[in-house]
Amino acid sequence: MNAFNKTVVSVNAGSKRAYTLDASNKFNTWRDVPFELLNSNGFFVDPNNWGIHMLVPLKNDNPSRKIVFVTAEIKQGGKLDGNAQINDFSYHRANCLQVYDELGEKKYIDKLKDNDNSLTITGYKRDNVGKDTLPLTESFSFQQELTGSDENYIFINPNLFSSFHTNPFLSETRHSEIDFGSLNYYAINGIYKIPAGYKIESIPKPTSLMMPDTSITFKRVVADQEGSIMVHYTVNYKHAVFPADEYPSIRDFYKKMFDLLNEQIVLKKN
Repeated sequence: MNAFNKTVVSVNAGSKRAYTLDASNKFNTWRDVPFELLNSNGFFVDPNNWGIHMLVPLKNDNPSRKIVFVTAEIKQGGKLDGNAQINDFSYHRANCLQVYDELGEKKYIDKLKDNDNSLTITGYKRDNVGKDTLPLTESFSFQQELTGSDENYIFINPNLFSSFHTNPFLSETRHSEIDFGSLNYYAINGIYKIPAGYKIESIPKPTSLMMPDTSITFKRVVADQEGSIMVHYTVNYKHAVFPADEYPSIRDFYKKMFDLLNEQIVLKKN
C-alpha cells in the first residue's frame, strides 16, 4: 500500500454504479471519475477485507457536453453584434471553472475569444458556479469585425466560441495513442440576421462526416429562414482513446472537419 502516490474512495451504489471520489481537487464532482484518472486502472482494496483486491478500469460512459448558442445581427459594413451563451457540462464545466480560477476573468475572456483581436466581449457573467448538478452557464455580449468584408460582400464564419479553432493533428506521424480524456459532445448553434439591402450569395451546404468506425461524427446544417441564417453544427465522440495506428484516419478526419467548420457564409449587397 505504501507504493501508491494517490488514493481515492470508491463507493458502490448498487450493481449499476460505483462512484470514484476525490476531494483533493475542489473542481471534482461526485458524479464523474476524476479527469486525471480517466482511462486508467485503479487497484481496488477493501479496507475491511484485505483479501479482496482487483484492478478496476476507471472510465466514464457519459459524454461531456459543451453547447454554444449565438444570436447576432450582421451589420452593414461588415460587423457582428450579438449575444452568446455557453453551457458546459461534466468535465467541460470543471475545466472552465479551474481555468477561470487560475487565470482570472480578464485572461479567461482572452482565452474564450481565442485571442482574436477582431472580437470584443462585454457583460460576461457566470451562473450555476456553485451548483455542480447544473451546467456552468456563461453569458455575454460580443462584437466582431468581419475581416475580408468590403462594400459589396460580407463574410461570416459561424464557428464562434467553440473548441475548434486550431487543428491539433498536423504532424504526419504519431507514435503514442490519442487520449481525448472523456467522451465529448459539442454543439454550435447560431441565428444570424441578414441586414437590409443584402442577399445570400452562398452558405455552407448540409453535410455529415464520420470516422470509418463511426467513433467520431460531424454534422452541419445551415439554412436560410425568414431573413436569418440558422446554423447547427455537432461533433460527437463515441470513443475517448485511440491507438497510434489509427492516427492517419483521425488526422484525415480532422483536416476535413476543420475545412467544413471554417466554410464561410457570404452575403452580397443588392
